[in-house]
Amino acid sequence: MIFSNSACIITQLPSPDIFLSHDWPNRIERHGDVQTLVARNTHLKFDIDAGTLGSPPLWGLLSHLRPQWWLSGHMRTRFEATVKHDGPIKDERSPATKFLALDKCLPNRQFLEVLEIATPSQAKSSTRTTPTISFDPHWLAITRALHPYLSRKKEQGHFPDEEQVRALVARAGVGAYTRPTQARP
Repeated sequence: MIFSNSACIITQLPSPDIFLSHDWPNRIERHGDVQTLVARNTHLKFDIDAGTLGSPPLWGLLSHLRPQWWLSGHMRTRFEATVKHDGPIKDERSPATKFLALDKCLPNRQFLEVLEIATPSQAKSSTRTTPTISFDPHWLAITRALHPYLSRKKEQGHFPDEEQVRALVARAGVGAYTRPTQARP
């Protein structure tokens, strides 16, 4: 239940360019080279055959958010996949998500990789801008709207459904939080 609540909260955010998760989205192996994956890590074959490899809520997030990149670990093997999304492209969402999982940090393993990913400011302008640190207005609105529902107890209480969450977030207002905080040198 806790993870379902978290997934509901994350779907309120605009689509990110990069999404990081510990676990893999369920069914991601269907979008890459399964034979090489199983050859690298034979322990995954049972879960792949059973359709239980990865997290179903993460697949829902991948399908909804459609980030340009999804980076994961957990399975202790390097794996690449490309998910081509069906349906119309909304907002800034990507038509395909490139998935990359890295191996465990051990000698002679593929645990580190450098990716060059253009930021939105680089794509819009050829001039270099100074990075700033700022609060995300969408996240602040979500936090404000859902504060009464979040519990520090072992058992989570009643949590509103996704439609109610959207209404609460809209009432909390994204526009209330627009002042960026300048990074200190």
